[in-house]
Amino acid sequence: MLSQILRNHPANQVAVVYQDQYKTYKDLDELSNRVALMLFDIGIKKSDKIALFMHNSLEMVICYFAIFKIGATAVPINVRFKSPELAYVLKHVDASLLIIEDALFALFKEIEFSFLNLKTGSFSTFFDLKLSNTIQPFLPIIKEKETDLACILYTSGTTSRPKGVMHTHSSLLNTAINQSLTLKLDSSSTVLIFLSICHIAGFAGQILTTLYAGGQIILLSQFEPEDVLKAIKKYQVTQLMMLPVHIAQLMQHPLRDYLCAIKQCIVGGDKIPKSIH
Repeated sequence: MLSQILRNHPANQVAVVYQDQYKTYKDLDELSNRVALMLFDIGIKKSDKIALFMHNSLEMVICYFAIFKIGATAVPINVRFKSPELAYVLKHVDASLLIIEDALFALFKEIEFSFLNLKTGSFSTFFDLKLSNTIQPFLPIIKEKETDLACILYTSGTTSRPKGVMHTHSSLLNTAINQSLTLKLDSSSTVLIFLSICHIAGFAGQILTTLYAGGQIILLSQFEPEDVLKAIKKYQVTQLMMLPVHIAQLMQHPLRDYLCAIKQCIVGGDKIPKSIH
């Protein structure tokens, strides 16, 4: 199912570029194997819920696939959540492990006393993204079923408490297949992603869809107009997905002419101002 996506394309083809780190499909497969083994070693089992509290990053992409490979369930948490929302999600989902970005650890410290039995791992202690030439360790095969729960994506909770939306391996894979066919993505596609990959649009609509199609992802931690426009030119980006507020800011930037190179721009989530049409 989802864990097989990385093995369906040429091993030496670039899959993700993040902060000038180029990782091939083979790299992602091997790195996610290593993290999956770490999860096994600390006692994570099939169907356990693993919370991810981090900005868009290479580590987050690797975590998703590592979690899928051991049959656990990923629970990405919006980095804009404050400590009460973070505590609510961790309790609501009954998380077995929280993998947290070092810079966000202070927020968890505010509620740590409520989660004495929760395993935690930070970037600095959990990840070694350097690849070696040694033989890759054996990863036990966990057979995924179509109906197995792959991830739980929480809503923003603007009107009430965040709500967890459950996605199976089948629902996510079908989204990736349908979206890649509809958008006609292939190995020549270069997709720039700055939407949060803790939400369905950024994760299934872009990460999984692009990797399923064999394309290349340019991943940014967050939206900064100048960074986006420079990345479009530097990496010859072919596709963007964004909110109307994003396109409005890009159109007002001095480097807006870089947008002319984009072949496909998907804008949604709100009304598009007439001034942009």
